[in-house]
Amino acid sequence: MGSRPKTIEAILEGSLELFNRSGISDVSTNHIANHVGISPGNLYYYFPNKEAIVRAIFAQIRARVETLWDDSARLPLRLLTDYVNVVFRIIFGYRFFFAELTLILRRDEALRAEYIQLQTRFKEELAGLLLGLNQAGVLVSLEDHEKRMAMANSVWIVTIYWHCYLESAPQAGQPAPSRELLNHILFLLTPYIEPRFLDTVQGIFTSFLEARGHD
Repeated sequence: MGSRPKTIEAILEGSLELFNRSGISDVSTNHIANHVGISPGNLYYYFPNKEAIVRAIFAQIRARVETLWDDSARLPLRLLTDYVNVVFRIIFGYRFFFAELTLILRRDEALRAEYIQLQTRFKEELAGLLLGLNQAGVLVSLEDHEKRMAMANSVWIVTIYWHCYLESAPQAGQPAPSRELLNHILFLLTPYIEPRFLDTVQGIFTSFLEARGHD
């Protein structure tokens, strides 16, 4: 009984590594089994196909995102810090999923429904965070609900489709991908940041970059 969770974890970790490196289309279940060091038959015992592995990886993504909503009592700046640390680690740690998002969801209707549900909840929760930051005086001019939802939607679009953008973006002379993405999010937020909180908010993003080593 003890080996089952370890085998599942190894399969998911190995699949994530290969998917991030080569993309889903170029990675077969045989590649995964060989990478993990198990037989294809053993892999199929746990996951009948590649789509089942992707669903399990998405379950990891969803579980990590949902940790942001476990405690609604966190102060707005503390919650903003958690959002930056959790969301952007997901975006770069599971980059294959977002780089191939359209293809993945087109192939799996059940997963598409789960993704849309998470997307809807995330944008609502993010709008709630923006409200909390507005009420705390960190952000200004975001009293209107529609405006907060529009901002949440803009942040979502830029973040989720970042890897799709990188597929066609020129690489020469560009900042590191994580730095460039966070700079874009700050660009969206800066006009609404109360000047005395600007250094604090920028520091939250900078701390994340420093922790990642500016990759």
